[in-house]
Amino acid sequence: MEKLLTTRRLSRELADAIYQILVEECGSAPQSSHQIDFAYAFSERDEPPTEWWFGGDLGFGGKIYFDLHRDPPLWVGMYRENETPARVAMMGRANRRLAALWKEKGSIE
Repeated sequence: MEKLLTTRRLSRELADAIYQILVEECGSAPQSSHQIDFAYAFSERDEPPTEWWFGGDLGFGGKIYFDLHRDPPLWVGMYRENETPARVAMMGRANRRLAALWKEKGSIE
């Protein structure tokens, strides 16, 4: 399997795949400057962020988290006070897909 993570940086391919999950499952804005910023932050910076606000259908509290000390290291969350059954279901679908994507394509050098 090709290694797609160097230090804590994700490959652009993996960053784009993660963002696509956010679009499809959580209503993040597709093909936007936000997507370009996300890809840059996670694939180009020496120290990618540990959390990233993307909003979408999860509202102002919708975030993706990245922590290599956790398995899987990628997950979506939101402010508890904004949770609804539909939003919890969105997070569940996104988190299952993120876990599967990481298992398939994520690795650490």
